Order: sequence, then C-alpha cells, then structure tokens
Amino acid sequence: MAPVDAGDGYGANLADIRSGTWSQAAGARFFAAVVKSAPGGAVRPSPGASMRYHALNGLLAVYAACEQFTLGLGPDPEEKIQTFRAAFPEQR
Repeated sequence: MAPVDAGDGYGANLADIRSGTWSQAAGARFFAAVVKSAPGGAVRPSPGASMRYHALNGLLAVYAACEQFTLGLGPDPEEKIQTFRAAFPEQR
C-alpha cells in the first residue's frame, strides 16, 4: 500500500525513512513545508516546555532510562516515569 501524501511531502518522507533513502536535503524540505514561523520571526520553545525536557527528571532522562531498559542495559524505568509525572503533572 502506498503512503498517503497530503501534498506536504509527509507520506513520501515516511516512505523514504522506512526504506532508508531519506536524505538531509529531503528532511530540510520537509521541515520547511511543515514548520512555519511568523514572518521574520524565529521559532522558540517556551521556557516551561524546554524545562520539561532538560530538567533533572525531565523527559530526556525518562527517554534515556526507557532506551537503556529496552536495550537490556538498565533497570525498569517505571520509577523515573513516575518521578517525571510527579514533577510535571500537566503532562498527563
């Protein structure tokens, strides 16, 4: 079944990623088509959103723990997940 393409290149990019033929140039075109900023402006994360990722018990730490567990290199990440949820209850 061919991927559905809404005209933004999304389906074609997914097919390229799956087949291993996705390129940096294709990624740049896709990013330009999907991510829009205000004219003359820059896309900047809100301080709160950035904190959720980079905080001591933020999402990046949870992701790393999940990845280590999945690879058989670390303990079950449930405790880190619960710590993240407690620190950022609005993420539920």
